[in-house]
Amino acid sequence: MFKDIFIAGVIIVASAAGALAQQPASVRVAGTVENFDGRVLAVKSEKLGEVKVNLTADATVFGVAEATIADIKPGAYIGVGA
Repeated sequence: MFKDIFIAGVIIVASAAGALAQQPASVRVAGTVENFDGRVLAVKSEKLGEVKVNLTADATVFGVAEATIADIKPGAYIGVGA
């Protein structure tokens, strides 16, 4: 019985690994937006050069803007990185 459970566990793990391997790797792109045409965002990146990003209908895009402490208001979202 233990052998059957072990074999079933190995099959489940192997199946999950195959499913994970089929998902495309995500790539982070940081740069200056050069153009936006419908769902295609053209970004000029120092590391990657010119990159065209096909956005899905539910895509989320984040931006960074230079600001001072006085610009931060209650309820504003800020992110800090080191």
